[in-house]
Amino acid sequence: MEKTQKNIPSFGRAKEIAAESTFEFFIISQKELKLQKWIRLGKWMSKAEVTVEQLPKHKITEGIFTCTHP
Repeated sequence: MEKTQKNIPSFGRAKEIAAESTFEFFIISQKELKLQKWIRLGKWMSKAEVTVEQLPKHKITEGIFTCTHP
């Protein structure tokens, strides 16, 4: 193996975010937030579209329950 550049391995494939990839994350906040439509991800700053989906309002109850979200 020949060394190509500093801090970049010369074996395997480049770990990049493939086109049409989807990711899911949750934001927990007491107040409504305004998020950007587009963000940048990863080492090479891949452009990603952010879509917001509101979860249903939670109910405060007592007892044993199963949380359906992280």
